[in-house]
Amino acid sequence: MTAARSHYDVLGVTPRASRGEVRAAYRRRMRALHPDAGAQAGGSASGSAEIAAVTEAWHVIGDARRRAAYDAGTPAAAEATG
Repeated sequence: MTAARSHYDVLGVTPRASRGEVRAAYRRRMRALHPDAGAQAGGSASGSAEIAAVTEAWHVIGDARRRAAYDAGTPAAAEATG
C-alpha cells in the first residue's frame, strides 16, 4: 500500500512556498500533463487521475483559508471553506 501524497507533494513545492510559487507549480504541472502538450500521461486513466490530483491540490493550497485549514490538519474544514 502506498502512502497518500500531500497536496504539496503533488505540486512539487514545500509547505513554505508562497502563493505565487504554488501557482507557478500548478501551471507547470498542468502544462506537463496536458494531452495537447504531448504529455506522457495525458489521455490515459493515470493521466486523468494525476490532473485531478493537481487540480485538487491547487484548489486547496491555492486559497489562503483552505490552505490554513489543510495545514492545521483538518481536510474537512478545508473543503467546507470553499
